[in-house]
Amino acid sequence: MRENKMKKKFKDIYRFPLRICDSLVYVWTDNGVMAFNNLVGFDKEGEKYLNDLIAAINGDKPGVYDATAENGRILVNGKKALLARGWGHLTGGGSLNLPFDVAAKIQDDFIAFCVSQLRRDLKEGTE
Repeated sequence: MRENKMKKKFKDIYRFPLRICDSLVYVWTDNGVMAFNNLVGFDKEGEKYLNDLIAAINGDKPGVYDATAENGRILVNGKKALLARGWGHLTGGGSLNLPFDVAAKIQDDFIAFCVSQLRRDLKEGTE
């Protein structure tokens, strides 16, 4: 059983498409795992921007964002946009109970994938 835990990939846990909750606070996976906190704002402009970011991550809109990852956050144009969540689901005794190193790799891979989705259509030299 432990061996299976060690082989988990981020797509086994964070299933797409991502969706935004009605309050705009959280972004959830298709299988109900908390993926991100919204750091872009809760007004109409923030809501539209968040929707555009998540659509780009889901592959529904072009990925034309200058996105990077830093300390569990996704930054766009150097500004905090999304905070990765789901650590409790990954490591909690009542949930997946993964070792911290395995959980960290899964979460880091998820963040890296999301950043790559946000950047996928950027033209070289437009960063």
